[in-house]
Amino acid sequence: MAGCKKPYNPGAIKSGGSYLVVEGFISTNDTIVVKLSRTVSVGSHGSADTVLGAAVAVEDDQNGSVSLTEAANGIYKLGGLQFNAAGKYRLRIKTADKKEYVSDFVLPVSTPPIDSVGYTINGDKIDFYVNTHNAPAASRYYRWDYGETWMIHTKFVSLFKAYVSGTDRRIGYRSLRDEINICWSSDSSSSITLGSSDKLTQNVIASQPITSVPRKSEKFTERYSILVNQYALSKEAYTYYQKLKTNTEQLGSIFDAQPSQLTGNVHCVTDPGEPVLGYIADGSVTHKRIFVNGSDLPSTLLDLPYYGCTADTLLYTNSYFARFYYLDEIPVNAIVDPKAPKDTLGYTASSGICVDCTLRGTNKQPAFWK
Repeated sequence: MAGCKKPYNPGAIKSGGSYLVVEGFISTNDTIVVKLSRTVSVGSHGSADTVLGAAVAVEDDQNGSVSLTEAANGIYKLGGLQFNAAGKYRLRIKTADKKEYVSDFVLPVSTPPIDSVGYTINGDKIDFYVNTHNAPAASRYYRWDYGETWMIHTKFVSLFKAYVSGTDRRIGYRSLRDEINICWSSDSSSSITLGSSDKLTQNVIASQPITSVPRKSEKFTERYSILVNQYALSKEAYTYYQKLKTNTEQLGSIFDAQPSQLTGNVHCVTDPGEPVLGYIADGSVTHKRIFVNGSDLPSTLLDLPYYGCTADTLLYTNSYFARFYYLDEIPVNAIVDPKAPKDTLGYTASSGICVDCTLRGTNKQPAFWK
């Protein structure tokens, strides 16, 4: 078999076409977020190119229009509006190169509430799942994504901060605003999660897998939160996402399905022959958040990035560090003279990963945290 292998370089892979990719959902009850980017060749080592400076608007079938605001990195947003669930809506895009794109008008699909979000301990993983149900005659097609947030607690608590003074550095007390021992880090889903009750007698989704997290992950050392977002879809939107998932996540082995042509509902008005990637669905969104305390899980040895952290001693003379001060270390506690407690002899210090949680998160507590 090794002798039969031959390079496969079809023309589509060699072509340098750069096509618009539209990712978004017209939410009738929540913030609308649209991401615009352009494809890159398969052989490229870079990621998709973001599209900046575009004019993006949501239009209804009564000639109404409202514009989205450009945020950053090709992201366009619109929030604070409630749309008529009986109307039809589409997306209109005008790029900086004067090209215009529109999606098909679609009817909003009502999304039922999430019944519950839970988790099970499965060996060395923690599996999160969602339960929901809908009216028998309502949509039986669903998509989910999620955002996760977890607390970071460093090995050492730094009470002091180094301040630059010319070519030297001084030591001072760290203010409450500068605390760097407790932070929060976040991430979001990167895979497509779909579910359908189309072949079931009841319109019920039970224990739909959402994500799996290693049980030894740092995410569970203190407190972890996951927010699950649920979207009910039309059959056409569900079919598109199924093909997209197959083409992006289920290729690579001889047993996987062959890639198929993605046909979305976004079209180029100025050049009808230009391919456009994307499907704009419309409807309501429902959410459910849960918290998991590390103390609620079985105790286990975690593989934390600050295992093995030690505290060094820094000499201190005339309010300045000695010349051999380790520039990559952060002061932690003061070392005082037992005979003269007001006199500081030096400081203990450790590396940034052991002291500074802002290297991996933010020390600003999220508004939803409790």
